[in-house]
Amino acid sequence: MAISDVVKKYRSLGTESDVMKVLGLFKSGCPSRTDIMKISEMIPGVNFSPEAIMDFLLSIGILINDEDECKYEVSAQILELSDDKIWELIVNSTIEKMFEENIIFSSYFEYESSEKRIRFLNEKLPLTYHSARDFLIELKVIERVNEEVIKFFVSLFHEGIIEKCSKHHTMKMSLDELRRRLEDDAALGEKAEEFVISFEKKRIMKQSENVRQISHIDVSAGYDIASFEGEYDLEYNRFIEVKAVSKHREFFWSKNEIDTARLKAGKYYLYLVDVNQTNTPNYEPVIISDPYKKIFLNEEEWTHQLEKCRVFPKNI
Repeated sequence: MAISDVVKKYRSLGTESDVMKVLGLFKSGCPSRTDIMKISEMIPGVNFSPEAIMDFLLSIGILINDEDECKYEVSAQILELSDDKIWELIVNSTIEKMFEENIIFSSYFEYESSEKRIRFLNEKLPLTYHSARDFLIELKVIERVNEEVIKFFVSLFHEGIIEKCSKHHTMKMSLDELRRRLEDDAALGEKAEEFVISFEKKRIMKQSENVRQISHIDVSAGYDIASFEGEYDLEYNRFIEVKAVSKHREFFWSKNEIDTARLKAGKYYLYLVDVNQTNTPNYEPVIISDPYKKIFLNEEEWTHQLEKCRVFPKNI
C-alpha cells in the first residue's frame, strides 16, 4: 500500500507511543494482521487503530510482507536500531514518501523571516490529502501555532529533511503531476455535488425531479444547484453552493460566489460536504443559510485569508 492510499483511507495514526507499541509486536516474530488485531484488543488503554498503523508502516517500508502476504516482519535495518533511531527513520521515511508520491510539494513551504522558521502553507494542501497534515502533526514534523491567523511551522529538528526533500522534489516535479492533482480536486467536487443532489431530492421528494445541477452549464452562476425551500414551492428559492471539505471545514470561496451570496441573501446556501463521510448512513452536510452574513461578515467565528488580489491601473 502506498502512503497516499493510507492518507486517503485513515484520518489519524495515533501518537509516537502508539506506533512504537504496534511495531514492537513485530520485533519478536512474524505475526499476521489478524494476530495483531487480537493482541491489540488485549492491550489496556488502546484508543488507536492498529490496522492504520500497520498499513502506514508497510507504506514507508518499515514493515514488509512475507511471500504469501499473510504475515509481516520488520525490515532488517530496524532490528539493530534503538527506539530513538527507529522513530527518526519512521519520520524521515514518511516525509520522503510524501514528497515522492506528490502528497506534499516544495511550494507548500516558505521561510518566514520574522519567525526564523519554515512555515507549512496548510491552505495549499488539497482536500484529497488533508489527513497528511494531521499525520505530520502526530509525527511532530509540523506544529500548529495559534495566532490571529492559525499557522503551521516545521519543527526545528526536521527542517533539514524538509529542505533536502524540497530541493530534490523541485527538480522532479512535472506538469503532468500538477494536472493530476487538479483532476483529483475536480473529482472530489463532483462527488460532493452528486451527494447534495441526492440529498435534496430526498428532502423535497415532490419536487425531486426539478432539482437542477447547473454548475456544468453555467460556471458563472455563483452557485452549483438550484433547489426549493419546500415541496410545494413552484419557483427556485434555494441556491446551493457545494464545498467539499475535510473535518476542519476549510474551503475556498470565489469573489463571484461571495457576490452572489450577498445578492441572494437568505436564499443562498452553503452545503459543506465531508466526502469521506458521504457513504456513512444518515450523514448530512453542514448547511449554512445566508452565508454572506453568517460567514463573510462574521469575523468572530470564521477566519478569512486573502489568497489572490487582481490589481490593475485605473487610467490604462
